[in-house]
Amino acid sequence: MRNTRRRPVLALWLALAVVASGCSSGDGGPAGLDDALAELRDSSFSGVVLVASRGDVTVEGFGNADRADTIPNGPETVFDIGSLTKQFTGAAILRLEMDGQLSTDDTLSTYLPNLTPEQQDITLHELLTHTAGLPDALGSDYEPVARDAYLQLVVDTPLLQDPGQLYRYSNVGYSLLAAVIEVVTGDSYESYLQETLFEPAGMTSTGYVLPDWDDRIVAVGYDGDRPAGRPHELPWADDGPYWHLRGNGGLLSTADDMYRWHEALLGNDILDDEAKAKYYGRHVTEGPGAQTYYGYGWALFPTPSDTWLVTHNGGNGIFFADFLRFLDEDLTIFVATNSASTADEDVAFRIADAVLGHGLVSPEEDDACALSDVDLDLLATLTAIDELPATAAGATAAELFALLGGSDDAARRDYVTHHVADELRGELTIDELAEALRQVQVELDGLPAEALYQEDDLSFHVVMGAPATGLGAIVSIRLDETDPTKVRCVGVAA
Repeated sequence: MRNTRRRPVLALWLALAVVASGCSSGDGGPAGLDDALAELRDSSFSGVVLVASRGDVTVEGFGNADRADTIPNGPETVFDIGSLTKQFTGAAILRLEMDGQLSTDDTLSTYLPNLTPEQQDITLHELLTHTAGLPDALGSDYEPVARDAYLQLVVDTPLLQDPGQLYRYSNVGYSLLAAVIEVVTGDSYESYLQETLFEPAGMTSTGYVLPDWDDRIVAVGYDGDRPAGRPHELPWADDGPYWHLRGNGGLLSTADDMYRWHEALLGNDILDDEAKAKYYGRHVTEGPGAQTYYGYGWALFPTPSDTWLVTHNGGNGIFFADFLRFLDEDLTIFVATNSASTADEDVAFRIADAVLGHGLVSPEEDDACALSDVDLDLLATLTAIDELPATAAGATAAELFALLGGSDDAARRDYVTHHVADELRGELTIDELAEALRQVQVELDGLPAEALYQEDDLSFHVVMGAPATGLGAIVSIRLDETDPTKVRCVGVAA
């Protein structure tokens, strides 16, 4: 199943309850950090953790960058940082705007030829904020596609929605931004980043192919016990990854370099205050009713302290990286692993809880909406069923699954009116919930239902299309224990 690089598994939650917040979990501070790191040492975590809190910087490696040669992970180990790449693409566009070479209000047709009429008026701002109506991806990360061929793929692909309407995470949009950078500068994407961003920030170990890395410090990726190779040893062009990955993911970096980047952004040498206001701007919510926002390559999360967390993560199922910047609290956390697991996705947030002591909950975890992990491993433990059971829960799930195949606004509104418990709606209106359901339909894009699974009396899954080939999704529903005609949670994994 192909992973997005914003979240390791795409999770579109119909937000039926507000994310938990504000509960104290302890005093936090250095003792909390010590305990969190001790827990990691006792786990199977393989990677690096950097925590900078009010001037004190702690960096620790766990496990090995190369198990065969017993080379440990550490602050100078080079990891694939996935979609953290997007923050560099966003910064590069803003730097070009600072230098008068473009505007984020410019349309795509200003720089790229032969676009369709519906694509010509997409703005750079819409690409940066995932509101251009583009799909997530047009192929696999390592498919050998050069820039012109990639642009033709974009031209041949209809938009999924009118530009500027809705947030829809798109790696394609950031690859188009990389193409714009190359057209405007006449240089390669990586060369421009190195000259304008990396070198001024003192980052000597970040890039695709330009850093002179000793292979021994580049982490080997592991899929469980199976080595998956070093990132730059996978199929790439001579100047970096092909265009399904370029500009949206795949940059390599270290904990030390990522901290240098954080410190450089605190000053004005790379981006001035006006540019950073756009960079961290809360431009669009990450879905109807969401409490989180998207900036230019960053996500913005509210905290229990009434401040804002500036963050992004990324992964490909082998490597995973998370970058949390609590600017008001003077706390920065960088986590990277070369052997990703579901548990690794929460390491940075658990450390933040330990240091801040205010019970921060990752916005991707909502205890009121907590389905089991939805993936092929889970489905492998279940037996497919021919039809949903003739129970209240089964009927409620069947009605939702039928809606996903296509429905009008009235049908969606009727469903959420009658099947969402009042106490689980949080702050969302019926219309907002109906719009969230519509967005799930857009994400599924007409995929046919292929198989049904029952996890328990209240939890059901439907496979849409063929996720094993990267062309499908799994939709899951959990019904309320006290009233199985009421939806507690809906999740989509793609």
